[in-house]
Amino acid sequence: MKHGDALVVVPAKNEAARIGGVVARSRELGFSVLVVSDGSVDDTVSVARKFGAAVLENDASEGLSVSVGRGVAYARDNAYKAVITIDGDGQHDPETLGDFFEALCSHKIVLGTRFGGLTRGIPTQKLAVNSLGANLVSQITGQRCLDPSCGMRGFHISRYREFWTAASSYEYVFNTLFDALGSPNEMAWCHVPAIYHPNVPMFTRSAEILALISAAVQSAGRWSSFLKTIKDKVTSGKHFKVSVGGDEYFCFYLFGYDGYLIQCEWSLCQFEFTVSRDRCVLVSEMKLEEK
Repeated sequence: MKHGDALVVVPAKNEAARIGGVVARSRELGFSVLVVSDGSVDDTVSVARKFGAAVLENDASEGLSVSVGRGVAYARDNAYKAVITIDGDGQHDPETLGDFFEALCSHKIVLGTRFGGLTRGIPTQKLAVNSLGANLVSQITGQRCLDPSCGMRGFHISRYREFWTAASSYEYVFNTLFDALGSPNEMAWCHVPAIYHPNVPMFTRSAEILALISAAVQSAGRWSSFLKTIKDKVTSGKHFKVSVGGDEYFCFYLFGYDGYLIQCEWSLCQFEFTVSRDRCVLVSEMKLEEK
């Protein structure tokens, strides 16, 4: 497989300020680039074309999964052998594309991980969320999960499964995750130095948590009732405390964002939101009981 056999798919919504750099560097590294604009109302489309990307446009915002699915269909129609997805907001360094390509030469699916010591200045919210998600996925699948939600992924077109992108929103990320961990001999992890922009609020959208739960259910086994309890809490927008693998996580609902601030013991005192231990007493508590 050569570089020209892999298509870089960039789902993007209103990323005119950063999409040009993502496209330009990806092309400099020898990759073809497709930007899928998810109902953008700014200049994302014109900037992407200016820097040499092919462009597809969703008439309205249909979510990440649908956008990636359109990218895969384009790749298949144009005889590409593999797809690598990368965020359009500049968080992922395009320099990593070469590492993904090399991994795809010997594996069918490659998942990105931002937590291998190559990223500096990771917000504590991101560290706590990743710890919770990775811990939960590892417990459910029996396979070590390094990063449950990195949007940088690579896969052979022949390994693509329609259910990965059958829904909207974040399902693509978690469907590929559980599918890959279910076939450990076919997959590999690739470190992704992430770039965190200052002054951007860090929280986790409720939709992202629900997408993780949805993807986990098919592999959950004895964890099903546990996941249902979390789903009920998130759907109703409640604060809660959850214990996974012996670690406790405090999940505070942010009404203005329909999302969660997730913290754990080692990060409570470091986050810019003031979260006191007294407040933690007020949240409902869930404990996983081994059977």
